[in-house]
Amino acid sequence: MTLPTQQADTPYCRSRKCDRRFLDDDDLTLRTAEEAVELLKRIPMEEGIGFTLLIMALTLRRRDLAAARATLLEAIDHFERIDHRMGISQAVSTLVEVTRPDPELAARLIGGLRALDEVTFAAGPIEPGVGDRITAQAMAALGKERFAELVAEGAEARPGGAVGAGWLLFDRP
Repeated sequence: MTLPTQQADTPYCRSRKCDRRFLDDDDLTLRTAEEAVELLKRIPMEEGIGFTLLIMALTLRRRDLAAARATLLEAIDHFERIDHRMGISQAVSTLVEVTRPDPELAARLIGGLRALDEVTFAAGPIEPGVGDRITAQAMAALGKERFAELVAEGAEARPGGAVGAGWLLFDRP
């Protein structure tokens, strides 16, 4: 059932229309999301921009990982502006999933994500089991003690600081 408010052509409704759960066409999803972001930037509505960018990144990861990474980093920036911890966590979780970072950076990011009070590492849009696999791979590569040290290091940073390590992922091939 479509609610009357969902039919309106507001920035929020346009953002919701691009949600990949509602559209089966990636090109249409991306076009709608780009339009929504432009409208939301005029308001500005940081939360809406961040989540719409997250939807774009989830769509882009199927065709262009570099563009998905760049879009996630932009989403993180918008979430950090308003200290939206759940949005930060979801965007960084997706960034970890998309980039599959080296074990040390993965451990730091896992620590930073775990430090976010409102959500857990597993609560982000990571595909089922991906978070556990990344954690297990990092722990196996580093050993339990070094892994724990790096997770603690990531957890001690403020959310933006821990998430800031994610910017390193963008420069990776």
